Amino acid sequence: MAISKYPLVNSCFTEESLEVILKGCHNIGIAMATPYGLVCAKHKERSVSFHLGDNKGTFTATTISIGKQT
Repeated sequence: MAISKYPLVNSCFTEESLEVILKGCHNIGIAMATPYGLVCAKHKERSVSFHLGDNKGTFTATTISIGKQT
């Protein structure tokens, strides 16, 4: 992932100390409106989760499984 290769992408600047702080972890999300409802994918470190409307499931590069939200 680009964040691992280019750590400055996942950083912030503090005006008080004039420092760039590199973050040790990341949490990226995206939501899309589909005919089946709102699809939200979230990438946190190395795990990926998938949410569809009120349902919850997991996905890989080739499959999507939808289960009940717990």
